[in-house]
Amino acid sequence: MNNRRRLITLVVVTAILALTGSLPTLLSHPLVLPVVVNMVAANLPGQVAVQSCSLSWRQGIVCEQIRYQPPGDGLRVTMPRARSDKGLLTLLLAPHYLGEITLEQPTLTLLPPKDKGGISEVGDGPTSAKQRQAPTSWWERGSLRLTVRDGRIQAEQAADTQPRLLAQAVELGGELTQGTLSYHLAFHGGDMGGQFRAQGFV
Repeated sequence: MNNRRRLITLVVVTAILALTGSLPTLLSHPLVLPVVVNMVAANLPGQVAVQSCSLSWRQGIVCEQIRYQPPGDGLRVTMPRARSDKGLLTLLLAPHYLGEITLEQPTLTLLPPKDKGGISEVGDGPTSAKQRQAPTSWWERGSLRLTVRDGRIQAEQAADTQPRLLAQAVELGGELTQGTLSYHLAFHGGDMGGQFRAQGFV
């Protein structure tokens, strides 16, 4: 009887260790990753799509081919790669500190306004103060360090024409703490040339 209990315990422990060790691989699977992305970005307005991610318990997370569409039709953000210096284990232990997140070669595209056919949108009428009170946003609860490398800003024009380059070599460093972002920003002008540098907080 004791040998049987030991065998069952050994099988259960082995199964738990195997499942725990393979969890990052499971979460990175193409069939599971969209569900994970939707859960992580649940409090982020708009839509996020990620082609692939490399997850690990201890090493940083790397995601590739990312597309973010904020609410409305005014802009879109795409980038080939984003990485974090925190693995799954440290994120679970300290979920409100996201570590350093680096966005590599992101492109912010300003989109032309869509023709609504002369139809104006009508609101739903006045709302109560309770309805207007939004829940605490994730950026007011958490903190992170943000780095943008070699970004660009462009404006999409008419069909079959190249987007107009507004800014290139965009470099941004910032730190978000309880809803306040301190930053330093630098970039080169697009078609008009020139350089721009700024720092401050929002």
